Amino acid sequence: MEFCRIHLDEVDSTNNYAANWLNMTKSIHPAVITARHQRYGRGQRQNHWLSEKNKNLTCSFIVFPQHIKLEKLGFLNKAVANALHRTLTNFISSKMDIKWPNDIWINGKKIAGILIENNWRSQSLQHSIIGIGININQIFPSDDPWCSMYSITNEHFEIEFILDQLQSQIKDQFGLLEQFNFQLIDEYYHQHLLKKNELVSFTMNGRQFSGTIQGVDEWGRIILRSKDGKNAFLHGEIVIQYP
Repeated sequence: MEFCRIHLDEVDSTNNYAANWLNMTKSIHPAVITARHQRYGRGQRQNHWLSEKNKNLTCSFIVFPQHIKLEKLGFLNKAVANALHRTLTNFISSKMDIKWPNDIWINGKKIAGILIENNWRSQSLQHSIIGIGININQIFPSDDPWCSMYSITNEHFEIEFILDQLQSQIKDQFGLLEQFNFQLIDEYYHQHLLKKNELVSFTMNGRQFSGTIQGVDEWGRIILRSKDGKNAFLHGEIVIQYP
């Protein structure tokens, strides 16, 4: 898998640009869009990703995982999370966690996030746009819920080199997807899943419950075991309170 690279100075959102570019070009080749400054980066549930110009990696990968079936879509998310986690472990020795469904956390703070937008035709996945943001050289106040590679290591990093490493990891993880090696993807993901086998509080329909995180299934649903038994939830159906 070789990626065409498109570098932008400024854009509202690399995911938006990727979608428009794909619509105009009708390309069938993988590509990655990067921007020195992303004005209105988007996260899950319309949250915004605020990024200082020239300090962080904001990018979107365009991929064509047409062999992935709807009932295995969770493995696409897991593969991307694994690629991002593995990239960061090349530079940071601190323990990092994959926070379901789309963040990487260090010491309870967010260092990177993912937004995947899939295009379907009937039950067939046509293409995916994978938005990734990594806080690299930006400085955050100590009481912020975010951190960066610099704030963890006190070192500056070349953003282009981080992108090279991320692209390589994306390529490797998609190789596992193409080989249907879901077990290897699953093992790494669950090894680093935040609070796995631990009791957490969560809110559903305005009511608070507690349960133990068992894992994430092939649909991308988090599995919680509570006094009522084992239940699976999609993102948006519950809110987990992490300390």
